[in-house]
Amino acid sequence: MGALRLAALAMAVLLAGSEIARRIMTGGAIEALDEVLVAATLLWAAARPSGPRMAAAWGVFGGFSVVLLTTTLAETMRPEGKPGAGLYAALLGGMLALSLWAVRRALRREQPGAFSPRNPAAGRVGRPGGG
Repeated sequence: MGALRLAALAMAVLLAGSEIARRIMTGGAIEALDEVLVAATLLWAAARPSGPRMAAAWGVFGGFSVVLLTTTLAETMRPEGKPGAGLYAALLGGMLALSLWAVRRALRREQPGAFSPRNPAAGRVGRPGGG
């Protein structure tokens, strides 16, 4: 759980810090608290780490990344576009990949072997035996 906890702390600091710095640089107040709330969720999970908490916090982070990624990709399709959208989309894709890795790792900590290809019951839904 150490790597997940460290990653959650780092992402929370980067996410909240970048939003606060951006608002300070532009001279505006923090109006949209989405980044700060996602960072708070990651801090909550890092403060009291457990498999379900980490999976939930990283799932929220992943959902946030998907929303930002889709809006950024939509901007790239417009003729005037958004400057630096390609780099921003690549960074968001990396954030999404990190969140998927973290959710999988948190769930594997909760149920070791549940996602292993060597586990004959992995991926089966319904009755025991796959029916």
